[in-house]
Amino acid sequence: MAAYTTVDDPEAFFNTKLYTGSSSTPNAITGVGFEPDMVWTKNRDYDASHRLHDVLQGPTYSLVPDYNYISTTSYPFSSFDTDGYTINTTNNSLNSSSYDYVSWCWIAGTTTGIAGSPTITPTSYSFNQAAGFSIVAYTANNTSGATIPHGLGVIPDMAIIKCTSYAEDWTVYHTSVGILKDMNLDIANAASVTDNFYDTLPTSTLFYMNNGGEVNE
Repeated sequence: MAAYTTVDDPEAFFNTKLYTGSSSTPNAITGVGFEPDMVWTKNRDYDASHRLHDVLQGPTYSLVPDYNYISTTSYPFSSFDTDGYTINTTNNSLNSSSYDYVSWCWIAGTTTGIAGSPTITPTSYSFNQAAGFSIVAYTANNTSGATIPHGLGVIPDMAIIKCTSYAEDWTVYHTSVGILKDMNLDIANAASVTDNFYDTLPTSTLFYMNNGGEVNE
């Protein structure tokens, strides 16, 4: 297991925010404690889908962790703010009146100086080595054995990958399952044998990928 930097104040990098929807816009959600780079939100009272917003795509775009949909502007934020974020929709997934919601909020923040000599250069990234968290956007090259940098400076224990332009399943690597298997967020299958990660463990700078549609087509 990678030895990450000791974090004395976890809420400086991650926080859980509870709020009640208003069915009005804009709806500024405050009290996060920092300007988040990724926000994962779920309605706690209704069976609406999860919604995930991140700073690389921009606040108006979101992904749906429980489905394989492409990135959409149908459930927008209007901004990421110094103490939270502002919602610009009234749908059940984010901001319907009287429903209770939870948002898990992460901060990354470093946007220069990513290390490694990858075969795929990220189109954008934001990482935080102290927190052991990074977001990386890239355009696939359809090459088996391609590498992508993660910026953490240590071997990562988990990675979640989603194609934003085609309806491909979410792919999850976790060290407890091993490099020969992966899992999915949007389907209920058990961990299965694949070669999405080129059967090669990540290093302190790079992740390896095959040329499959879920990770690099």
